[in-house]
Amino acid sequence: MNRMAAQALRKNVGDRFTIISPQANRADGTKNWPLKIAGIFEDAPQFPGPIIAGNYEYYKESIALAEQGKINEVDSLVADAALSPALAERIDNLFANSGNPTRTQTETQIFSQNFGGLNAETLTRKIALIGLLMILLLTANVVARSVRERLAEFATLRAMGFSNAKLVGLVTVETAFPCLFGAVCGIFLAKWLALHVQDLMPPGMGFPPPTMTPEVFMWALICACGLTLASTILPIVRLSRLDIATALSKYA
Repeated sequence: MNRMAAQALRKNVGDRFTIISPQANRADGTKNWPLKIAGIFEDAPQFPGPIIAGNYEYYKESIALAEQGKINEVDSLVADAALSPALAERIDNLFANSGNPTRTQTETQIFSQNFGGLNAETLTRKIALIGLLMILLLTANVVARSVRERLAEFATLRAMGFSNAKLVGLVTVETAFPCLFGAVCGIFLAKWLALHVQDLMPPGMGFPPPTMTPEVFMWALICACGLTLASTILPIVRLSRLDIATALSKYA
């Protein structure tokens, strides 16, 4: 059993206990299966719940003779995950003409079918893209409104000798600060959630624990910079066409 099951049952290696199985009868007709714990293994990220695995030879010799030798599933561990599809195809080819042909699938295929073809990576990227577009819409609207309401202020600065480049720099800095600050806060929040997301997921969901790689930090900063530039395009164009006299007379 895994460590979580051992802790839940308060068992150690060598302890004995009995499992009552309504669906698996022993050869003598009883449903009680006395077991002895042979070992305790570490919890698997894909199956964060309690796991108990029995010895096949013990099971086979305990059931009726007509039922012996029958199995439903065999799990194989491949040294190179990239070779899994080819190995699955080879196994099925070996038993293609058998009276009991096999149906071999990779772990990715199994989880994909169990969750309706859900691809966690693709789904995460789509959600991130939608969220980024929504933030862009809101940020661009706020920046444009801020510049529009302060045209008299910008016209005054232009009259005092400020160049277009300085005004553009001012607007860009004002926009960049909340974008970069929000990106940094979001990164640290995501890093904290990555450490605790497994505690929130139901056992056996099959989602590997998320990780925060340097690439994630890099893309977050790139998106924040891109968001800043995209949000300031229209205000910059408006400032470059600003007529000082008209702005001062209109907003005086």
